[in-house]
Amino acid sequence: MDVESVTNRSMSLKEPGAGEWNCFVLEELGEEVQGEGNDQRRQRCSACRGTTEAPPVNVRDLESVVHLLQDPYTRGLVERHMGELCRLVTEHPHGLVSLVQAWMEHKPMTHLVLQLLYVLSYGSLLHIPHRQIRLQICHSLLKFYCDDSNMLHLRGMQASRMEFNQKTVEESHVVEQLVLLLSQPETEIEVCLAVLQLLQAFSSDSGIMCGQMLEGHAAWLVCKHVAESNGAQMVFHGVEILWNLLEKGSPDALSSQLCQVDSLHALREVFLQAFSNDEPQLLVDLLVVISLIAAIPNAPMLETGFSRLLVLLATFPEVKNDDPLVKDLTISNSSEAFERKKLLLNLLVLLSHDQANQVVFHKGQVLLALFDYIKLQKDSDEPGGHAGDTLRPIPVGIWTEAQYEELQLHCLAVLTTLVPFLLPDFLASHGSTRLLLMLEWCLLSDDYEAKGNSFYGLGKEAGKRAHLRLCARALRSVARLSDPVLNQDLCDQNAIIQLLDVLKKLTSDMEAGLGFVVDLEIQTDVLMTLSDLCEPEDHRKELFGAEGNEVLCQLLHLVPILQNRDPEQVHLLLATVACLRCCVFGCLFTENIFTENGGIFLLLNTLEMEIACSFRSLLLTELIELSCHRNWKRDVMCWRGCSGSTAVAMLLKIWRFEEAEAGVLRGPKGQILDPQKPLSGWFQNEHLLVSQPASSPSPAILELAENYRVKLYVIFSKLGFDLPNLTAEDRVTIVLITKYLDFKVGEVWCEIEQELALEGLQPVDTDRRALKHVRQAMEREAHRVASEQQMILREQHELELQEEWCTYTQMMVTHQQEKAALQAWRDFVARTSHIDNLKEAKKKQEESIERSRYMQKRQGLVQHRKALGNLRVTAFCGRHVSVRAPTNPNGGPFTNTTTDLKWLPVTGGAQGKTEQALEKNDERWGRLVNRVYPKSHYTSHDPTLRL
Repeated sequence: MDVESVTNRSMSLKEPGAGEWNCFVLEELGEEVQGEGNDQRRQRCSACRGTTEAPPVNVRDLESVVHLLQDPYTRGLVERHMGELCRLVTEHPHGLVSLVQAWMEHKPMTHLVLQLLYVLSYGSLLHIPHRQIRLQICHSLLKFYCDDSNMLHLRGMQASRMEFNQKTVEESHVVEQLVLLLSQPETEIEVCLAVLQLLQAFSSDSGIMCGQMLEGHAAWLVCKHVAESNGAQMVFHGVEILWNLLEKGSPDALSSQLCQVDSLHALREVFLQAFSNDEPQLLVDLLVVISLIAAIPNAPMLETGFSRLLVLLATFPEVKNDDPLVKDLTISNSSEAFERKKLLLNLLVLLSHDQANQVVFHKGQVLLALFDYIKLQKDSDEPGGHAGDTLRPIPVGIWTEAQYEELQLHCLAVLTTLVPFLLPDFLASHGSTRLLLMLEWCLLSDDYEAKGNSFYGLGKEAGKRAHLRLCARALRSVARLSDPVLNQDLCDQNAIIQLLDVLKKLTSDMEAGLGFVVDLEIQTDVLMTLSDLCEPEDHRKELFGAEGNEVLCQLLHLVPILQNRDPEQVHLLLATVACLRCCVFGCLFTENIFTENGGIFLLLNTLEMEIACSFRSLLLTELIELSCHRNWKRDVMCWRGCSGSTAVAMLLKIWRFEEAEAGVLRGPKGQILDPQKPLSGWFQNEHLLVSQPASSPSPAILELAENYRVKLYVIFSKLGFDLPNLTAEDRVTIVLITKYLDFKVGEVWCEIEQELALEGLQPVDTDRRALKHVRQAMEREAHRVASEQQMILREQHELELQEEWCTYTQMMVTHQQEKAALQAWRDFVARTSHIDNLKEAKKKQEESIERSRYMQKRQGLVQHRKALGNLRVTAFCGRHVSVRAPTNPNGGPFTNTTTDLKWLPVTGGAQGKTEQALEKNDERWGRLVNRVYPKSHYTSHDPTLRL
């Protein structure tokens, strides 16, 4: 019988797991099967398939086939082995456990054998109350799923890949049977350990397996078994399984199983037991699992006592406590103890998400424990500290320098989250003073070298940059609370001046090219802190004053450098604009300083940059706020961009870009195409008008918040609409902007009319006529604007045609001149080549001269002949003789050749000068020029220069 028929027959068995993996059983089971009687074997097979009893198995056939498979001398007889297996599958489909095990011990797992192994169900076999069967199933599954090193490669047989094996186990749903085995009370400890080991392997590689495990409530069962176990090995496996489930499982299933009081109580008992037994690695793993559980919302950490326990351990030994758990506890600087400390600090952040833990944090003095790592202390061991002090010495015998620095940075990061959570404790412990002292220490130029290499150690290559970064972030979280008492306390301690010093230092380093990437983040945090501090009161803006304006102008000058559009650069520019709005605008003193420093030019420069596309609305708002200044219009009109464009042209270009982004129907040059909806875009078209209360804004009003055309209209209202030096496209746009307010008012009235119609209300005759008049007036105005735009475009088209005709005429004249020059050259060549042509030219010249003379002769007047006779040249002869050869248009020896004959008088006298006299005159002129102009202004004299 062929293999396909055998496979089909085996797959047609009506047992619960006929299509699941079912055949890897221990050799001892094969021996037991061989030693048992027919009745016992029949009973065992019936238990395996869960249905009717199986037919009896011929023991001699089984023994012969097992012997054949185990015989080392027949290992190469693959075809014979397959034939025997096919025969046994056909005759005894339920009694091949030992045969399969023998096959797996000696042959590779091939695709053909995989089809044959779908005979018995692993799930059914796991229900057999037999320790050896269950252990062997777990062992075989683990080897099949994870280990392919013992695969044999025989000729003609293809070994299955590890990916195929894993996918097959995933589809078999055997995981659910394993989880069900854990829920049975009679399951032996050894079997539970094997199942946990197998589940750990499954959950570490497959998210599908994690989902199947959670469907069987594996998380709750693992917590139960871990709490009841006495061995560390089972605890380790259970913790690893929980870790994998928390990373890859469904959040809802995890919340329903692990966020129960009994599950967390079990984990708490395991944690206390590991803490008492001093198992550092197990404690670290448990803390990771607890951290993942604490991140789940509504986890009952406070109800189970976990919050108090974790706070107690996190604040030890910084805060003294008489609790028996930590009374005699000693901490070392081992790697496990260090990791445990960091995990406990991280758990404080996770526990702070629940407001109910605030009392536990207050009683545990969490902030004092954190401040213990960042306080300053004098070298003379005097309490307190001031600027210039060094950090508190590292406790001897506890942490190394690198570990202490990393914990210091970690505490600063935790403070950023806990300050809003524990604001009364922060005020009571003078947290503002501590942070400002830390900030001042970060600015000191001492030779501090960073030791750590942690997650929070960004900027360690720049000395104290990592401390400065986290300290600035903590101050930002403090100022963002907008607490009047807290902000006033910061301002009383000169926090504004100190923050400006940080900005000046970092900005100067950036201009000099000495900055670091972390500097961008620090500057952003400092700017946001200044914004929160200075916004409420004008007095604080005056403290910001000239120094703050200078720093902001320097940052705006650096905008061309920030063109990479990295998130840090965009955040810095946005923070600069926000700080400008909060710290400068609203105070006349700071506004005058900003405008005198060229602030309007800097805002326009920033508005032109591509990096500012995401917050152009803020920049336009700031330009509007400065429009009341007396020099605003002058500065805007004098500004020129990178390509020489004016501010008006740039603003009109932004208007066109915004309309294109809003989906407004416009022509190629920005002209109106739909007079009935001159301003409507995609926002108003998508948001259909519905009946709504009078207090709710309509789509026409909401559209104002979606784009910044209204801000551009306000700017042009300040500048005026009759602007010079505009292109045709700009004129078309400015005509539309002029009527923007009228169109917007008309849109609102049209929406009112439509909404009344939707509600079924009929206005009175007077109101109906008024609404109709408003609608018609808006349409007429839109038609008029469209006509004016078309007229501007026609004029521009006619101007372009005229310019084109002038250019064409100039090209024609140039072409005619080139033809005349070519003809003159040809005549010159003809005259110089033939004497007859030369004579003819001479004759024509003389005739031309005679015709040009006055023919009528006066009586008594003697006329002398002025022309020289017997000349053999065709040039005009006079006091100066100039002979010029026509230019050869084709090039050659006579191209651009001119010969000038200088005439020298022969009569002498005062006007007669020889060549030597001319040279002397030139020398005198040169000396005069050298006396009047120094050599720096006149380095060479022209010998042709004459007085």
